Amino acid sequence: MHGNTSAHSNLAGLKILIVETDLRFAQQIGLLLQARAAEYLVLDTLAQARRHFSHYHPDIAVCSLDFSDGDSLELLKEWKEEAPSLPVIAVSNEKTLESVMLAMRSGAFDYLQKPIDDSHILMSLKRSSEISMLRAKVSRMQGRERAKVSQTIVGSSKLTRSMVSSLRKVARSKCDSCIIYGESGVGKELAAHLIHDFSDRAKEPFIEINAASIPDTLLESELFGHERGAYTDAKDKKVGLLEIAGSGTVFLDEIGELAMSLQAKLLRVLESRRFKRLGGVRDIELKARIVAATNRNLMQSVVDGNFRKDLYYRLNVIPIHVPCLSERPGDIEDIANFFLDSLSADLEVQRPSIPEETIEFLQHHSWPGNVRELKNVLYRSLVMYGPEVLLPKHIELEELPEISFPRSGNLRATHENPKIETSDSPAMLSNEAVFTLPKEGVLLDDVEESLIRQALDRAKFNQTKAAHLLGITRHALRYRLEKYGLADKH
Repeated sequence: MHGNTSAHSNLAGLKILIVETDLRFAQQIGLLLQARAAEYLVLDTLAQARRHFSHYHPDIAVCSLDFSDGDSLELLKEWKEEAPSLPVIAVSNEKTLESVMLAMRSGAFDYLQKPIDDSHILMSLKRSSEISMLRAKVSRMQGRERAKVSQTIVGSSKLTRSMVSSLRKVARSKCDSCIIYGESGVGKELAAHLIHDFSDRAKEPFIEINAASIPDTLLESELFGHERGAYTDAKDKKVGLLEIAGSGTVFLDEIGELAMSLQAKLLRVLESRRFKRLGGVRDIELKARIVAATNRNLMQSVVDGNFRKDLYYRLNVIPIHVPCLSERPGDIEDIANFFLDSLSADLEVQRPSIPEETIEFLQHHSWPGNVRELKNVLYRSLVMYGPEVLLPKHIELEELPEISFPRSGNLRATHENPKIETSDSPAMLSNEAVFTLPKEGVLLDDVEESLIRQALDRAKFNQTKAAHLLGITRHALRYRLEKYGLADKH
């Protein structure tokens, strides 16, 4: 008996996680769900359930309380903490008042005693789906309110407004991939979240994968999944993150660290929008948008042979640059106030005021760690001092040497000898050309590289002093050192 299909059509499209040792009962539920166009995943150990739960994002879970390899009630408690809105149907061979109460206290929404006929299973699933949709609606409403606070790039500078405008355009478009560039700590993950939140994919999963934090041997399985027996340790089927993401967004952070073999496979997936699980034969459609990010100069990585040229051009169709904090000092006051509000609430301390002298003090720091460093500095100040008024003396920054060198000297160069000589006198503010372009022209990169080498030599390879001599930030100098292959030499 399978019940009335139309009466329970609200199960269509839902993801049901079934954790059950009794495969006959699991098959019974599976057939009911299959007939109602619901997706389901059957796992037969608590270890598998713990491993797959955070990736699968089920709408409803059905969990047996009769496992011998661990405490099912502990698993229910973990789920309740990780996903408090998830309806869980507990099933067991016994049904005592004590067992029901323990299950409910552990987070179960319903309790069923085996054997269970189809109508009772469907009724429980229907009630669970209704509560799941209601909780999801509330969660989305709360999420939109939280997004106004937590998922917002703070600042009103021209650079910030331009970047947010670009993020919105990408979000509203139908483009299936883009790449975000920026130094560590600038907020590339936040930019990716904004693309997701501004798009019509906002109700779907946002899944982050850090290519640098997962060994190459495991990353392929994490991305694509694998079938049982695909390799020696593949004892169970695994659904990959690209599949779990559905029509949502996959954020591939540190894309520059991806192994060359995986770069080739990722390129094929981006081009065909299809992939297979490892050991599988069935094509799976890639529905998610891929947002990549890196703090590397990918073009230099292409030149160095560490990144595929074809993948670079496939991703670089829509590049978005997140500026470093030193490039937008006008945003520091807004960002500092934002962090003081949130950190004071988290630490349950009085929110200090921040006078103009402190803002100016913060604006004169180079912020090598970018927004992340600013947040950490303010956190430390609140914990260590808890001031009513946040003064410069409460802020501990990395000490930088005092520098009082002239900005630059007169520049002279020829095409035959691209080395540029500098004098110690300040450049004249006149119509006289600071640099005389030879008739035959000059390679601009040669001129820039020569200047950087000279500045490093004069500053005895102190990058802060060299950047000052060139009239650029230390971040900009580091970018150019990587561009010309000088980073490892100095």
